[in-house]
Amino acid sequence: MRELYGFEIEPEVRKWLDDLSDSDFKRVDEVAGLLAEKGTELGRALVGSTYERQV
Repeated sequence: MRELYGFEIEPEVRKWLDDLSDSDFKRVDEVAGLLAEKGTELGRALVGSTYERQV
């Protein structure tokens, strides 16, 4: 099994996550899991759009 990619969650994003509905949080969790598993294999559409994005 290969190592998962890691990423940091800024305080503003943590607050945003805390305020999501259960169903929205579940979807974000699924996509974050995919990002952690696949990382750069996903290509620029997902990886590039999340790099240094500010809320």
